[in-house]
Amino acid sequence: MLYLKDRRIAASNKDTSCTSQSTKRRLLQNHLGAEVPDLVTIHPPAPVHNKGSGRRIKSATEIAIENSKKTLRLCRKCNQRMTHDSRNCDKFAGGAN
Repeated sequence: MLYLKDRRIAASNKDTSCTSQSTKRRLLQNHLGAEVPDLVTIHPPAPVHNKGSGRRIKSATEIAIENSKKTLRLCRKCNQRMTHDSRNCDKFAGGAN
């Protein structure tokens, strides 16, 4: 704790306006204990779409609960009670009837 206070006092006493860029970089490297890379590979995040009312992302369990509440339809192509009907039956999706 004392070390940090001494560092702050020493930093506040120095005139940083006349120090060169290389001196600042060296001081930063000594303070952090690691080298600062020459090329920065970190980019800012993609822009956020914050206008309008956003939708909450539902979990898989919530989606399964909602799908289980749907009434089952009788598909006339495959003759099964499923969540689809003859217009979007997967069994005959390839052929044009």
